[in-house]
Amino acid sequence: MVISWIRRSVCKGIAATILDHGSASDVWTDIEYRFSVPPLIFHKNLSELSRGDYLMHKSVSLLHIKNPLFKRIAASRLARFAIDDRRRLKIVKIGGAQELLNMLVYAKDELTQKEALKALNAISKSDGALKALHNAGAISVIMSIPDTSVDAEIGTYKTELLKRFRDSGYDVSS
Repeated sequence: MVISWIRRSVCKGIAATILDHGSASDVWTDIEYRFSVPPLIFHKNLSELSRGDYLMHKSVSLLHIKNPLFKRIAASRLARFAIDDRRRLKIVKIGGAQELLNMLVYAKDELTQKEALKALNAISKSDGALKALHNAGAISVIMSIPDTSVDAEIGTYKTELLKRFRDSGYDVSS
């Protein structure tokens, strides 16, 4: 009874290889051995890593589309990806920071500005990314965004970004 349940629970390719096992214990031991081997676990982690990089690249490519909705979606994704220095620097390396600055320059609505600022704020938490943003002219772009009474988050993100630049020794007076 248990063997038939296991055979129905696994994919057909695996089920075909466990037909000759006599007991549920043998089936379980075989399956456990196959899926607990370190190289397989490493391969799984490697595929997850490449999938994350792929999604980062796709998000940056979405920033090239003229539709502001797609730009906001891409910026939101990049903000979520920017959780550690390696990923923040990867976003900078593949052109995401520059594209976010371009998005901010050409944004025609406050929602798009807010998402770009939010993503830039997340990326700028890495010193290397902050330096790249500075070299790309981020300070002048951020300062050119007008304050708004409609969406206070825009002002908050601007203030946080400028403070981060100031705390790192960059001149934000211009």
